[in-house]
Amino acid sequence: MDIIWLGHSSFRIEIGDQVLLVDPWVTGNPVFPEDRRAEAIKGATHILVSHGHGDHASDAVAIAAELSIPVVGIYDLMSWWQGQH
Repeated sequence: MDIIWLGHSSFRIEIGDQVLLVDPWVTGNPVFPEDRRAEAIKGATHILVSHGHGDHASDAVAIAAELSIPVVGIYDLMSWWQGQH
């Protein structure tokens, strides 16, 4: 297992053939170099979002759409996003 900190509360967790992005805030994150975005999300299989604050969730929908992967999170946020997209 590899756990890679992407800044703030964002992590990339590699477990076997699964790559989890946890609270993937990569746009505007002051400690994450945006030129490493492609590297950070490459091969991701799932996104986990803890809650709906922008510094945890703002990139989740765009990354999920770009990579065609699911997002898992609290019911209220997931239901709201489904209604928006």
